Parts: sequence; C-alpha cells; structure tokens
Amino acid sequence: MLTPTGEPNARLNATLALTQVIGFKRSLADCLEPARANLKSPRDRALTQQLCYGVLRFLPRLQAISQELLSKPLKKADQDIECLILIGLYQLLELRIPAHAALNATVDVAKQLRKIWAVKLVNALLRNFQRQQFDLIEKIDKNPVAKYSHPHWILQQFQHDWSEDWKKLIEANLQQPPMCLRVNLRRTSRENYLKLLKDQEINAEIISETSAGLRLEKAVDIEKIPYFSEGWVSVQDGAAQFAAEILDIFENAQVLDACAAPGGKTAHLLEKNLNLKMWVLDKDENRLLQIHNTLNRLDLLSENLTIKSVEAQNIDQWWNQTLFDRILLDAPCSGSGVIRRHPDITFLRKPKDIQSLVEQQQQLLDALWKVLAKGGKLLYATCSVFRQENDLQIQSFIQRHSDAKPLDIAFQFGRKMSIGRQILSGQNHLDGFYYALLQKD
Repeated sequence: MLTPTGEPNARLNATLALTQVIGFKRSLADCLEPARANLKSPRDRALTQQLCYGVLRFLPRLQAISQELLSKPLKKADQDIECLILIGLYQLLELRIPAHAALNATVDVAKQLRKIWAVKLVNALLRNFQRQQFDLIEKIDKNPVAKYSHPHWILQQFQHDWSEDWKKLIEANLQQPPMCLRVNLRRTSRENYLKLLKDQEINAEIISETSAGLRLEKAVDIEKIPYFSEGWVSVQDGAAQFAAEILDIFENAQVLDACAAPGGKTAHLLEKNLNLKMWVLDKDENRLLQIHNTLNRLDLLSENLTIKSVEAQNIDQWWNQTLFDRILLDAPCSGSGVIRRHPDITFLRKPKDIQSLVEQQQQLLDALWKVLAKGGKLLYATCSVFRQENDLQIQSFIQRHSDAKPLDIAFQFGRKMSIGRQILSGQNHLDGFYYALLQKD
C-alpha cells in the first residue's frame, strides 16, 4: 500500500486500521491505538474509534450493501478502498453527521490514499446508495447474516443455545457498551468516589451485586477519570467484577490466578485482601507486562506475588508442590459474551476455533484440579455465552472427577444453570459471562 499524503484525519486513519483488521486479520486492539496516536484533536481520535467499532459491528450488513452496489469485486490490493466504502456506508446509515459532509470527507480519503481512480468510484457508489437505500436494505435483509450482522455459524449457535433469547443477544452485540469502573476500596469508598465523579459532572450509578462497581452514563477518556493514574479506580465491566466477589478469599490464602492477563481480576482479588500468597500466570510475556503495570499503578505489588510467563496446564514447568486454597481459572474462550466490546470477534473467530478452545479449557481444568488443596475452591469463568464452553464443559468435568462438588453461587446475577450462573450479553447492562464454583471434596 502506498504511503498516504496530507494531514492524518479520522477517516483516513480508520481506513488504515480497518485494512489491517479486515485485510490482514489483525485484532482491532492492536490496530486502533496506533491509528489514534498521531491525531491531535480529541474529536478526531473519538471519531476514528467510532468508525472502526461501527464498521466492524455492522460488517456483514455493510459488506452486503457494498457488494450489491459494486459492478465487480475490488482487487485484494485495494482492500483499503473497500474499507473506505464501508466507512462511507456506515456514516450514511448509522451516524448523525450530515450526509454531504460525510460523503465529501470520505471521497477525499481516496485522494490521500493516492488512488485517484477510486475517487469517482467511491463518490458514485455512496450517492447510488443514497438514492437506492430503502430498496437495497429490503433486498439484503432477506439474508439473516446481513440482517443481523452476525456470521451464520454464530446465529446458529445462539439459536441452539438460547432459543428464546438469541435476538436479545444480537441486539446487545450491536449496541455500544457502557463504561464501567471498579473503585479501589483500599484508597476510597464507592460513595466518596461517586461524589468525586459528580463534582466532575460525570454521572454514574452503582452496579448491583458488586461491592465496588460503577456504571458511567457516558463513556469518558481515561484522562478525565479522577485519580485514575493514582490507582483509585480501574476500568472493568460489572460482570468481570463478580469473580473476586464469588471466590471467598481469606488472609494468607494460597491463591492461583491461572490465566491472568490483562490483570483486572488479579488486582481486584488483591484489593480485597493484599495478604495473599498469590501466583499469577499467563503464557504471553507482553500481557504479563500489562499485569505488572496494572498492579504497579494500583500499588499492589509485593513480595507475596509470583508472576510467571508459562502455560498453566503444564504444571511440571512451574508448580513447586504447594497446594492452592483458591484457584481462579478465567479460561481462554470464544469471547462470545463480549462482542459488543470487541466487534472484530465476529469477523476473526471461526467455527473450528470453538472445539480447540473447549479442548484447551478441559486441559486446564484437569491440570489445575491437581494443584488444588482438599477443601479448596476453583472458580471457572469465561466471557462466553456458548454453552459448550460453560455449563456443558463443567458437567463433563464433574463426570471425570468424582471429588468435584459444585457449589451454589449466592449472588443473584444472570440466571441459574444446572451448574453455575450465566449472564447473557446485555442482561442488566452487563457483559456475557459464566461462573461455576467447584470445591474439592
């Protein structure tokens, strides 16, 4: 791809980021910050993010419209122009930007990409969409993939697992998620922090069933969150905060956080009780650095912490024969419960991935059960709504391990399953999550 000309702007940078995601299968998390970094205006940075998230959220729908309007498919080398077209369509469909302004600014990006031939194409295609919009939408909506902006295999899985709720799941995935905070109760109370937010004209409400959770009325930049860099608060969805609430830790307990990155649940456990002898594992060294930085910001680093880069299921590589009183297994999963926060999941995740993840979860459960003390508790968690990763996985585990006893979870969030509790995406404004608490008899 040629180096763009002219000043960086939101639409240009969003095009470059989406080209990396759609054309080269990179995650949006890896591409978005570089795309925002060289933009001086907060407004441009916000628009870049909005365009990237929006296009990926509605990608099957936007691609269906684009294919109807193009006389022939674009070449692979012109993936950037395809992404630019998707950005233009998204603005005309979903944003309140005046159509003429969105259209002109989008067409100008083709010039910056040094593809003058595409200027007429992008302009004509977007204007054709304006003229034919209603007929086009009626036509593409006959295809469920385009209508619901989800790949066929995910629609099938939702319908199979949640026959009465699958449309609610889809609706939640297409919404912008709320920004949630977890107050560090070692620094201040939730009530005091609520007042602090109010003084900054930031409206928030308490997340029920959590001891430290707050949900903001509107998302704000991290820089505007009071005392964030001083460790008074972290960004974490309410559903993820349940982990530390369920796993009843105690003074000087031996605790294992087996798949810890990026460290939110690790930090929450330490905020509740700093006097833990805690092992923190993750196979990705770069993500371990995230954990270290998070714990350092919150002033939670101590000599009681052992942080290692290792695959947790390979216990021969790290275990020192000390049994753990508590284990948190926040297992690798499909992420199907957090699509609203990571819309690239529906594009990057493939059906074959699920069986591989289910096998990995099984390996982790079987291995970590060996390092749990008798009477100890293991909390299994996923940010998934696929039942084969959740209650069906735990049912299978209990059949293999006669000393595994499922415990009731006292909290009333989500819905009670045969084992554990399931939160569906968007339920009570929460992310999709599953929790099962097991005790070793």
